[in-house]
Amino acid sequence: ALPLRQGGNILSGNAISTDWPKFCPINGNSKVFVLGNPPYLGSKNQEENHKKDLALMFSEIKGSGILDYISCWIAKAADYARFQNVEFAFVSTNSICQGEQVGILWPAVLKDTLEIGFAHQSFKWANNAKNKAGVTCVIIGIRNINSDEKFIFNNGIRKKSSNINAYLVDAANIYVKKSTTA
Repeated sequence: ALPLRQGGNILSGNAISTDWPKFCPINGNSKVFVLGNPPYLGSKNQEENHKKDLALMFSEIKGSGILDYISCWIAKAADYARFQNVEFAFVSTNSICQGEQVGILWPAVLKDTLEIGFAHQSFKWANNAKNKAGVTCVIIGIRNINSDEKFIFNNGIRKKSSNINAYLVDAANIYVKKSTTA
């Protein structure tokens, strides 16, 4: 509404190298909304600066070089939310919930204190742009572990779940990891 008033902190820069708690401290009375539009780049389409961000976020995790760039944002938000009453959600390509990426990304994100509170399983997304890029996406909401209900959405149906794992199904948190032995 006009006249414009100061309404919060806005930072134009690299969210991965920014110290989120320093820029946007959390106190018991504040609400924090994290907005961004990270490029959805698979490991083969990343530039050098994206690879550096991945290395920064996942330096301790073997095999993290194959992760999609959105993984940095998910991990950064998880670090920010881990010991606060913060929830966050991202729209992403569904590749972060399939194949090798699951066993690398999600144990690091969900460890100990976080859970998936809601998820929208794979759906086709398209836009009205000239070249009409079509992508298969998911929506994942992450929060501190609590007793609130969890829901999985698919094809307009909302299903209550006892647990939502990294494959976005109602099942235990089991991760399939790459192995060189049978």
